[in-house]
Amino acid sequence: EVKRRTEYIQKLLDQKNDFIKQLGHDLKTPLTPILSLLPLIRERVKDEDTRKLVDVVLRNANYIKNLVIETLKLAKLNSPDIKFDIKKVKLSDVVEESIKENEITMKQKNIQPINRIDEDIFVKADRLRLKEVLTNLISNSVKYTPEGGKIEFLARPDGENIVVEVRDTGIG
Repeated sequence: EVKRRTEYIQKLLDQKNDFIKQLGHDLKTPLTPILSLLPLIRERVKDEDTRKLVDVVLRNANYIKNLVIETLKLAKLNSPDIKFDIKKVKLSDVVEESIKENEITMKQKNIQPINRIDEDIFVKADRLRLKEVLTNLISNSVKYTPEGGKIEFLARPDGENIVVEVRDTGIG
């Protein structure tokens, strides 16, 4: 019975891995022409506001591509050597990148982002995962902050750690 159940679980894991590989391929395939054509489109656009919009789309398409690549790496759950790409990163820069990637949605509600994170604060983190967390926090803040509100980013040392705060003028 144990052998039969083990074989069944292994079959499920193999199906999960096949699904994730196929999904990764299916997501990367349409991104290739998008990432190739957007810079060409940007060069042909004369209107500066439209160029900024193309830049936002390009940044987000690259973000999706990186998420797909990282998800495929992390999806190998049965692999004992799963590793994050931990590096020393300047926290204020990662926050600024996340703000830029969400600029359009914040502008739609006239929400002002305020990055108060000191330029001297560095953290050891996986940059992509940190941006993913910040993007989720920004998305939630935008959703629940009334028009004309603010989203504020702060950080402070706490012993060996850095405490990061995201405050908004919403209902939470």
